[in-house]
Amino acid sequence: MSYVADRVAPYQQVREVHFLDALPVSSAGKILKNELRARHAGTGEQPSISRQLRSTR
Repeated sequence: MSYVADRVAPYQQVREVHFLDALPVSSAGKILKNELRARHAGTGEQPSISRQLRSTR
């Protein structure tokens, strides 16, 4: 994250990164973003605009 901090404006920096074992997908293969938002809301954290990064492990 320090690499990004040196190169982009503060408002463009990612605040949080969440790693998941698997992403919820529909039968069509699309990521279920509403389910991800619901999981994040259930953690008791302050709601914020955050980006979920897909990892290709």
